[in-house]
Amino acid sequence: MKTWASLAALLAGLAGIMLSESLLRPRHELLYRLSPGFAQCLPKAGICVAQYQLAVANSGVERQALVQIRWAQPLATWQIDWKSGDLVGSAIVRAQPRIEKRSDRLEIRDLEPNTLVEFAVRCLDCTPGDLEAARKAAVQVEARGRVLDSEPRTTLFGRALLNAARLGSVLF
Repeated sequence: MKTWASLAALLAGLAGIMLSESLLRPRHELLYRLSPGFAQCLPKAGICVAQYQLAVANSGVERQALVQIRWAQPLATWQIDWKSGDLVGSAIVRAQPRIEKRSDRLEIRDLEPNTLVEFAVRCLDCTPGDLEAARKAAVQVEARGRVLDSEPRTTLFGRALLNAARLGSVLF
């Protein structure tokens, strides 16, 4: 009898964890983080090179139809490259988001759940003033639902650890 009660408690706990994860995960959530990669200046020439990384991820359960990224002026004129992939490794094949560079913003269309887009924003011929302005620059990300300035991979790893701790508390 005690074994059945323990097994029932275990199954109820596992069901609770799975339900809480699916219930707590928002339908529309976007995580992003702008971080400096490197910057180097040649003082005699007055020329600098710099690169920043911007990671944008759809961590919700629904597709984001439109994500808009507005750069502060210094970053708006820099060269931008991007690649997309899974936020959490998966065997599911996803459609690639459509990314368009406008004069005042970037637009990401059809960003599927569990998709991470990484941007490399670089200037190969900046002045020290441009570089200082870029250090102070900010990025504004607009999307449906909750938008958090948080490193996507680290945030999801922390959430996975929290879920593992919940599971451990049920089992032990």
